Amino acid sequence: MMSLRRGAIAVILCSLALPLSAQQGQKEAPKTLPLFGYDEDTASEIEVPPKVQADVDRIYRLYDKKWTVPTIDTLYNGKIVGFYRKRNESDFDNVAASFGNYLPFTTPGVTEPLRIRLCGRLGISKNKWCTIYGHSVRFNADRASEWNFPLLTSHEFIHGKQRDLLGDANWTFLPPWVLDGQANGFGYGLLENLPNLTRKDIARKTATMKNANFSFFLGLRFYDHPLDVDSIAQSYPRNHPEYYAEASDPGGHITMAGYLTGSFFRHMLRGRSGGLKAVQHLMSRPSPRTKDSNAWLAWMDNGLKSDPNKIWPRGVREVYAEMIAELADMPDLIARARFGKLAADQYDKLLWSDGCRSVDLTTSRSWSGAVPIRALSARCFRVKLPPDGLDMTGEAASMAGTDMPPAFSVTARSTTGGCGDFELTSRAEVVEDPLVAKATGNPNDCTTKWHSYYLPLNPNAPGGLKGWQTVLLTNVPSRPANARGHMLQVTFIRPGAEATVDAEATVEDPVRKTKVKSRAPKPGPKPVVAPNRTHIVDRDPAPDCDAEGRATLKCGNEMTVVLAYGQVADLSASSNATGAILGHMYPQAQFTREDYVSTGNAIQKALFDEGGLSKAAAKLAASGGLPDGASVKLTLPQLADGQTGTFPARVDVGWLDVVRKAEAGVDSITAAQTRSDGQCLFVETRRSDATVTITMNDHGGLIGTLTARLYEENSDPESACRTPILPAGQLSLSFATPGVIYSGEGGYSFDTENYAERMQSAQSIAMQVAMPMAERSDHLATWPDGVFPGTQPASTGPAPAGRASTGQCSATTVTDADFIGFVRAVSAAEGEEPEPMDAEAMAAMRSMDRSMYTPMICRWIAAGRPARYTVDGP
Repeated sequence: MMSLRRGAIAVILCSLALPLSAQQGQKEAPKTLPLFGYDEDTASEIEVPPKVQADVDRIYRLYDKKWTVPTIDTLYNGKIVGFYRKRNESDFDNVAASFGNYLPFTTPGVTEPLRIRLCGRLGISKNKWCTIYGHSVRFNADRASEWNFPLLTSHEFIHGKQRDLLGDANWTFLPPWVLDGQANGFGYGLLENLPNLTRKDIARKTATMKNANFSFFLGLRFYDHPLDVDSIAQSYPRNHPEYYAEASDPGGHITMAGYLTGSFFRHMLRGRSGGLKAVQHLMSRPSPRTKDSNAWLAWMDNGLKSDPNKIWPRGVREVYAEMIAELADMPDLIARARFGKLAADQYDKLLWSDGCRSVDLTTSRSWSGAVPIRALSARCFRVKLPPDGLDMTGEAASMAGTDMPPAFSVTARSTTGGCGDFELTSRAEVVEDPLVAKATGNPNDCTTKWHSYYLPLNPNAPGGLKGWQTVLLTNVPSRPANARGHMLQVTFIRPGAEATVDAEATVEDPVRKTKVKSRAPKPGPKPVVAPNRTHIVDRDPAPDCDAEGRATLKCGNEMTVVLAYGQVADLSASSNATGAILGHMYPQAQFTREDYVSTGNAIQKALFDEGGLSKAAAKLAASGGLPDGASVKLTLPQLADGQTGTFPARVDVGWLDVVRKAEAGVDSITAAQTRSDGQCLFVETRRSDATVTITMNDHGGLIGTLTARLYEENSDPESACRTPILPAGQLSLSFATPGVIYSGEGGYSFDTENYAERMQSAQSIAMQVAMPMAERSDHLATWPDGVFPGTQPASTGPAPAGRASTGQCSATTVTDADFIGFVRAVSAAEGEEPEPMDAEAMAAMRSMDRSMYTPMICRWIAAGRPARYTVDGP
């Protein structure tokens, strides 16, 4: 269809003897798009401001470099043009710019089919005009401001791309949320290389505006309602703080929500290294000839999944989960501010019609509640845990503390199925490797469980979240058209334990070869480490077990909870965190240059740079390589789902005598029945002298308390005759773990349906990380400098091997002092206390190619080296 249309234009141009240079069928598209100015009050041509013409030309050329320019087939004197229009006062049209079938002059008596084929041979006085379809871009001079004009221009060019790629007929079938969501998202995403047009810049420019610009340009709509707003127009809320009513839309909200879905499409373009490739593939596929929104949702999902570049191999689900996680924390991740509209109490109201639930785990180890979640939507939680060693005051407070922060688990339990449809996200990342369990014989009874990490963003920033961490639950299935709502029982749990242990055991002194008492190390001031993973216990029938075996929990189906404290706890926590680096090192957030460090990197920093593993290793080395601590193994009987109460239990406590390098241990096993032969006492049967009280027992968590008397076998042959079992002390503890899921007969099976998809996604991310910079669409530095001459200060070029380049601002060399001053000025503007530049940071800075940051420093120098500076000025 495209070649036929362009061919027709060429024929008409030739018949009019118009210059062939105006034909759009040529291989090389025009480098400029001249604008025709028109004043509706006087019905006459007006001058187009040079700045406006220059902006349009620059954006037109950028499209030519990155994606090819859209087809525009309205001509004036043989030249392809757009329209710059000044409206009369009686025109209440609120549209600032639009793409469509436009000519500046109305033609009385000429029907629409003739008008759109106007080419100077119809006896019409406006014989300088020629058009086949009349598609062009129109701007209202009195509506477009200087800063948003480029964004509006790019938005309209995307409509042109939609028409080009989907065809004249099919692009009109696009549902509004896709039509204008794509135009906003792709249009704005393509312009983020422009100076002062990043999301941070847009947030700052619009934060004080009373109209909807703030939400409109950032894409802040109610995402706890379905992504596909057109399918639920009747139930979509009408109370968004920044929507305004439009004459063409009595409700005023659904149309705007479609535009604001641009945040989803922007992420499709910029959220991955090869996002533009994915978008190009998607838009090149045959599209539905229907306005049915589900058909377009399936088209979009299948288009992403069929992309040979495998940018978004999991389709819409993957884009949505990453997008909403980043958008929810944008004030901390991108804007680095929590003031005005970016403050949580205001910002949350623009994203969540049902609010963001607070989950305070500082005073309780668990939170549980019924949570409805709609199809193709997300629910917001804000979680807070005790610091537990997290450094809340140091330079790294925005990332991680001196010791590993505690983990938490989240469980979503459903009685209506769909558990494989849910994702958990936090800190702009998808929490990997969820456990999905389905009841045998009833797959609708299912549970999804995640284990995440607590690394609150900017806990000390003025106006910040004060140590609260945003956690989102999303409901987008692998086939989005099959999405449905659910009522979930959601549980958060903070694993951990507190213990009091007073016990001693008999060990052998290696020098004196005598038996001596070794006292168990006491727990330190920090909580005892508890398991932070779900316990999966086989529920298959157990082998036969005698009465003593049952009394001591030596056989049968058992559940073991291993606790640790002292250096053993440090090693255990570090080991868990090391494993978390592999499971939680999700590099998606590293793709952009928006100054965000991924959770995996933050954990690694906490482990190796700020303590964690290195501190544990140092402590261990100082003790001669032997850990000073103990482990506590707690064994419980098999309990039914939800069963609570008081039950017998078993405790085994073990430690290493660091002086004698001998293992020591005691347990809760004592005599039940004894007999005497008159001289010695013999133990006939045994029992456990430990009792556990369970107060919570479901897939979400297992919480309880335990008391136990501890014993050991008497190793002295003489006294053992009279006292075969010796009292060894006592133990009390409280614990919380992520819960027990029984597998096998009468239990649950584990769903691995999404495992292959997740593996494929991980591989695609790894491939994109290695993608050549010239092919990436998420990195600001990849855009062509030549598109906007004069915006990039000169640099001396790449540095010799092993040495950083020296940046230049005209004749001024950028020095180390300039770099430090620039960092301090930006920190001050962000509300952060500038810290002294340490030697490590200086060394890292010197090892970098300074050409990356020279342009920003040059602008700072040109501004007079102010003490407070933002990227868009002092």
